[in-house]
Amino acid sequence: MNITYDKQTDILSIDLAKGRYEVSKKITDRIIVDVTKQGKVLGFEILDASETIQSFNPTCFMSALGAGKIPFAAVP
Repeated sequence: MNITYDKQTDILSIDLAKGRYEVSKKITDRIIVDVTKQGKVLGFEILDASETIQSFNPTCFMSALGAGKIPFAAVP
């Protein structure tokens, strides 16, 4: 699993598995899920993450990420 947050676009991406997705399904206006031909969910994106997830604080997230408290990757 890999989690990235792009501060410029305010998108939180969560990759659950590697693979090639067939389609991106729009679940809501702000949540998109990537799915294979077989229906396996490879990952999803949360658009406008700081607004979509009420308790999500990008500043705290990036600080924890930089301090090594969260074992994920960030997009500069």
